[in-house]
Amino acid sequence: MYNVNIGYGDHMKNKRAFTLIELLAVIVIMGILLTITIPQLINNLKDKKDVALETIKETIVSIGKNYAIDNNIEAPFYISINDLCTEKYLECPVINPATNSDLVGYVIMDLNNIYYFSYTIPNISNLIVNLNDGQLEQRLLSEYFAGTKLSLNIPTKEGYTFTGWTVEGEGASLSENILTIGTSATTITANWQRNTVTLTVNLNGGTTSQSFESSYAPNTNITLINPTKVGYTFTGWTVQGTGASINGTELTIGTSATTITANWQRNTVTLTVNLNGGTTSQSFESSYAPNTKITLINPTKAGYTFTGWTVEGTGASLNGSELTTGIETTTITANWERNHVTLTVNLNEGSTTQSFEETYYSLSTLSLTNPTKAGYTFTGWTVNGTGASINGTKLTIGTSDTTITANWERNYVTLTVNL
Repeated sequence: MYNVNIGYGDHMKNKRAFTLIELLAVIVIMGILLTITIPQLINNLKDKKDVALETIKETIVSIGKNYAIDNNIEAPFYISINDLCTEKYLECPVINPATNSDLVGYVIMDLNNIYYFSYTIPNISNLIVNLNDGQLEQRLLSEYFAGTKLSLNIPTKEGYTFTGWTVEGEGASLSENILTIGTSATTITANWQRNTVTLTVNLNGGTTSQSFESSYAPNTNITLINPTKVGYTFTGWTVQGTGASINGTELTIGTSATTITANWQRNTVTLTVNLNGGTTSQSFESSYAPNTKITLINPTKAGYTFTGWTVEGTGASLNGSELTTGIETTTITANWERNHVTLTVNLNEGSTTQSFEETYYSLSTLSLTNPTKAGYTFTGWTVNGTGASINGTKLTIGTSDTTITANWERNYVTLTVNL
């Protein structure tokens, strides 16, 4: 045996050292103690990790419950830890304290609305949502387990009315807006009916060569042809209707009933009155609106009879005494027929070499030859008749029957008596 001196100096001389057997015994005892203590320590550490894991799972279940409430999801329902992270309800990664790796699992709500954590889920069905170019302000997951009930919101699509969902998938169904996920992949497809917008075209008395449909799809673009209206100038369209607009000749149909109204500016027509030497008591404007009706008063002209008007100008017309102005410059011209006047020549017992007609045109002129009468000297003519006159030997016939009378002065002779 080996003696092991573990003391120093004389005061250790009386101390006995451990024998080899005693050391072996101590080692055996310590081994026994360690065998008992280490498993207990390991078990204590494992228990703490398990408690921490359970706390994490309880927290995740609470977060999953909040998600279901926020999104009005009915039982049964499940959501994965990964989906909770995607939906920003949970910050990932979530570490499993027992394995020091990412925790993978699901929050499940059963048919009795009881929430629990599970590493696995019942039969999973994919949910495929086809909005057909529409929009849905609702968050839907890509996976649910069979039997999950979802309250679906109504999607929207500009210019369309939602007419319902088409549901496909074994066991899938839809009652009103409650979707039940089937036992296999479930597909819901939004159905739409295109809205139509009534178009009303008010030409305001005008005409157009363009044809229109009674209704169009919202936001349809139409190139407009300018309409026409006799006597008016087209000044543009007035557009009414939600979302409707016009840019130049390009009309955009709105999302509600659309009305376009033609606007006009009335043209003016110059009226020229040619009385042809006559006169009238009627006054005229220099211009009128097209198609204006004017009752005309017959003009007068000395020595003439009015026989009517000549009317010129596109669209102008005369019906009796009612003139309708045209759509451009209108001219009316008075027409006359010269009157005939009876001329009576009273020579007062004189004689003349001049011959006379029974009638003459009024206001015509005539050169007179002086008449003769034995024993008398012609002293001139007396003229009677409206408008009749004489200047020297030039007679102007009047506008009514005219009479000219010769005037005489008796001649005297000197008588000489020689007794």
